[in-house]
Amino acid sequence: MAFTPSKMVSTAKAEDGYLEKKSNAYLDDKTKNAGNKNYTKYARDVDTKAKGLLNGKKQGTSYCAVGYIWATCVNCGWDLKKVRKVLCFDGSKDDGAGAAGAELFANYFKAKKRYDKKPEVGCPVFFNHDGGTKPQHVGMVISITDKQIKTQEWNTKKNGKGGVFQKTYAKTNKKIVGYGHPKFDKESTEKPKEEKKEDNVPTKVVKASQPANKSSQSLNKSFKVKKETSIRDGASANAKALTTVPKGASVRCFGFYSVVNTVEWIYVQYIKDSICYQGFICGKEVT
Repeated sequence: MAFTPSKMVSTAKAEDGYLEKKSNAYLDDKTKNAGNKNYTKYARDVDTKAKGLLNGKKQGTSYCAVGYIWATCVNCGWDLKKVRKVLCFDGSKDDGAGAAGAELFANYFKAKKRYDKKPEVGCPVFFNHDGGTKPQHVGMVISITDKQIKTQEWNTKKNGKGGVFQKTYAKTNKKIVGYGHPKFDKESTEKPKEEKKEDNVPTKVVKASQPANKSSQSLNKSFKVKKETSIRDGASANAKALTTVPKGASVRCFGFYSVVNTVEWIYVQYIKDSICYQGFICGKEVT
């Protein structure tokens, strides 16, 4: 399963507006049971699906880094070996059980020289709100312009509510103290394959103005045209020709026909140049 920046951003954006809960109830609902006790589906999933990944259970604790780690787990298919690799949880600092506090989370990237001042989409961005340099909070960079970054952040506030929200910062904002760089897989450069257009698929229908009168199951089949002839607007040789049909071509009858002066006119369908013609052909001219 590919772990790419675009997939991380897509996962993060889908969580926008999630409100943290006051208890373990309604963890999967974005807005129900809102509170300020740090109960979330992110901590629940990491605690239960990623046992041993982090140092202790995280439900009911600050979850800014946990949210980023959760998104990583989702995009690695909960393959903990891969999660440890991409987040630099390689045991060099903690015997494999990663820490989820912002400062300690940043330290894994620092240890692998994957921490700097350069923003990149999908990467964690670390903040200090007190004027210092030690990370106190972390979000995910979801877009970058010449002067700004946009983030998706877990364990943040908007309109007085705690949860997952997007924010925008100037690149020069002093609260930004650094960026971590996970070991992403390469984005696919392959263009989505276009569906091959089948030959002669009708895009337009030209239909006779007169209906057929009778139905016969025995006529529910394809016929070959004996010689060049026409599909007509009505059951008559004098009716307007809708199109010509060459000798040997196939026409399809779905059982409907009309008999005029003892001559059977079969109601057929014929596709030509992506146009579906539906009208009458003399029964004597097909076999």
